[in-house]
Amino acid sequence: MRGSARILRTAHVQPYGVVDVYPHFVRYGDDRPGRHNAIVWPMVQGLWACAAAHAGDQGRFATEVTTLAALANASGGFYEIYNARTGAVDGGWQTGWHWVSQENQTWSATAFLRMIYAGLFGMTYTTGGISFTPTLPSGWGDVTLAGVRYRDATLTITLRGSGNVVGTFALDGAASPNHSVPTSLTGAHTVEIIMTDG
Repeated sequence: MRGSARILRTAHVQPYGVVDVYPHFVRYGDDRPGRHNAIVWPMVQGLWACAAAHAGDQGRFATEVTTLAALANASGGFYEIYNARTGAVDGGWQTGWHWVSQENQTWSATAFLRMIYAGLFGMTYTTGGISFTPTLPSGWGDVTLAGVRYRDATLTITLRGSGNVVGTFALDGAASPNHSVPTSLTGAHTVEIIMTDG
């Protein structure tokens, strides 16, 4: 088993997402989770989900994306941290008191956006353009990301099928074997990617 697969399989994940550190430090527990251990930080979830997508683990990727989306929906936005066992907004315990989880956290929202752009759509920005290595979990159906601004272009990107192997890649209807868009594009363009489980 590859190292990345072993890490993904053996890392501890709580009911509401991967935690930053596990198990609890001695002075904390399920009833008093530490602010910096055994608690869900969305920024950690974002990195974990993208690692799963990069390693081809569609199940773990899908679980973390849907878990963070559910946490944000239930709480009415992107908070700083959440209780890993209940999903409640929870700042955790540190230095003898219970902290407040701050609302409207840009880094938490950015973690979710990273899941979508870098994980689901597999977008990597290079000096030559944007390359695509998507991960579309089975059962999600077709997904479209519209209005993506890139330099002087606006992209509408559609994923079809499922899996993490690109079957076909078309830019404005024309096949593109390198699965990328160049920096030279201007105006509106479409990208259609059909995925297979390979």
